[in-house]
Amino acid sequence: MTIASVTGGDIIDPAWGNSVADAVNPSAWTAVTFQNSWQNFSGSYQSVQYRKVNDVVEVRGFMKSGTLDSTAFTLPAGFRPPSAFQIPSLGGGVFSKTIVQSDGDVIPSGGSTSYFSTVFTFSIST
Repeated sequence: MTIASVTGGDIIDPAWGNSVADAVNPSAWTAVTFQNSWQNFSGSYQSVQYRKVNDVVEVRGFMKSGTLDSTAFTLPAGFRPPSAFQIPSLGGGVFSKTIVQSDGDVIPSGGSTSYFSTVFTFSIST
């Protein structure tokens, strides 16, 4: 039986050969590169960003002024879902949806472009 030990504040598991703490450290939040006239809502609202925590991708923020039903931004390789999905969103106070394609394209659909809420998570595991 192996027992994990604590070294320098990290838990080391001999069976893994690495730090358990390293396994749960998220990547840094990264700003998206907008397309089709989309832009951050600005002001005190959260800019659109993404990061990965283990196999889970998190996306957050508010955007505006783009073209509905067109790609707002594309998540890079390593941050893309294994298959496409849709999630409920809010666009200008109206029920809308965000479509996330397996190629990383994120597409706001329905509602209004006065603002569009983009907050979701998904697993990249298959």
